[in-house]
Order: sequence, then structure tokens, then C-alpha cells
Amino acid sequence: MKSYTYNDLIKDLKELSVPFYSIGKTVFGRNIYSIKLGRGEKQILIVGAHHGLEWLTSPLIVEFAKQYLKHLKSGKRLKGYDVLKLYKTATIHLIPMLNPDGIEIATFGTDSPYLNRINLGNDFKKNWQSNGRGIDLNHNYDAGFNMLKKQEFKMGITSPCATRYGGTHPESEPETKALCDYVRKNDFRLCIAYHSQGEVIYYDYNGYVPENSYEILKALCRESTYRPDKTEEIASYGGFKDWFIEKYRLPAYTVEVGLGKNPLSYTQFPEIVEKNIPLMLLASFLG
Repeated sequence: MKSYTYNDLIKDLKELSVPFYSIGKTVFGRNIYSIKLGRGEKQILIVGAHHGLEWLTSPLIVEFAKQYLKHLKSGKRLKGYDVLKLYKTATIHLIPMLNPDGIEIATFGTDSPYLNRINLGNDFKKNWQSNGRGIDLNHNYDAGFNMLKKQEFKMGITSPCATRYGGTHPESEPETKALCDYVRKNDFRLCIAYHSQGEVIYYDYNGYVPENSYEILKALCRESTYRPDKTEEIASYGGFKDWFIEKYRLPAYTVEVGLGKNPLSYTQFPEIVEKNIPLMLLASFLG
């Protein structure tokens, strides 16, 4: 598999035995789909593919849904976890692909009028992390946005481009606005944003760690064999995890799967699944 596209996602969602629904639309008008697993009072959120080259996080989240539903039906434990118990105690919200436009650009290129004014260069597909108009979604949240702008200026980033430009103001993009609105409508106790690569888990925002967050982090690291880490410089501001921690004072994690250069090879997918299915299960129990 060279990429996992928006059409692949729709095909997989149609094959699941649970309904899926849109929480909003992208710049190009694609739906941002979500599904719910479970009927418990505790609300958990797992989001994939903020970035165009990080498409491998989308089939990972879909695979989690497939295995969850399969083991719920059979009554068998999944990676040692009681899925039926989890079904009764938690509702897990899955958004596999927040940035389908970015994935399409990174995979196929674009003739988007939004990007015609940008000097993309011949190899822009190899670097494309942003959405359909050159805004990096994981720098578009209201968390240290002024500091983000200072970091961008230091790096010479002043306008829409392939990566790391956070836009003119927080939630300027329909994708980030849709996700923030979705969070505001629900009572999430824990959030995970999946990215690639590095096999690390980021857990704090500007030195602040919510209550119980570090204990949960240690458990997730043991389960996945990933190591804890802290962001630096431009990566420290404007992210979804940062926004959720600052606004809600509750645990949120950025999980970086796999090793190497984005986009990761699909050959890593089985190992990524093996490490992250139990991570998602454990996080849903502990949240």
C-alpha cells in the first residue's frame, strides 16, 4: 500500500457494523468522519491524520475499530482486555482522518486554487503536511499561538506552505474548528492524537501535566514500549494536545508511531498495530 486515501477510509467505514457520521467538512468539501464504540458514560477521543504524510495513522485507528468490534461480538479478550467491559464503561470516539485533503495532496498532488499562489516546488508532495490551503492543522489551535508565530518568524515561515504554518488565527481552518466544536460538545476525559514518527508519547503543555496524566503515561509507555518525550521550539505550540490540556486540564497525548521518514512504509503497519491496539484499549480504561 503506497497510501491510505479518503476513498479507502469510506470503503472501510461502510464495512464496519456501526454507523459513521460527519463532524464537519474540509476546505475541499470532504467529510470528516467519526464513529463511536461503546455505550459507557466515560468519553474518550482518538484522532488520526492531522498531517498529509501521516496517513498510516488512519488505517491504524480503523483497524482498532475492526478488532474491537470483532472481539465484542465473539466475547473474547483483545490483547488481554475485556472488550465487553470497556463497551459498558466507555464510549470511544474515533476520527481516523482529520485531514483528508492533505493526504490527497501528499498522494496525488493538487490543482487547488488555494495553492496556486504558493511556490510549491517540484517535490512538494514529499513534504506536504498541511491542509488544502497550506495551513498546518496541528499548529492551528489556540495554545500559545503568539509564541508559535514568533517561532515561525524565526524559521522564515510567513505564509501558507507545505508544513508548520499555523494560519492567521486559531481555528481558522474548517478541520480544526470542526474538531474543537466536537470536543466542546462532548465531555472527553482523555484524548489521543496519532502522528508519525518516532515511537514517543508527548504528554505535557508548556511544562504543565494534568493530574493523573503522568501515571497514565507511564502505563501507556509500558504497554506500547514507546518512551515519554517533550516537544521543543515550534512543535511546542498550537497543537491539539496542547489546546486540550490548556483548556480542560485533563490528560491528552500525542502518540508518534513508527520509525523513519514520513510517509512511513506500510511494512511497519503490523508492528504499529501490535503496539497501539493495547495502548488504545488501556487509555480507554484509564481515562
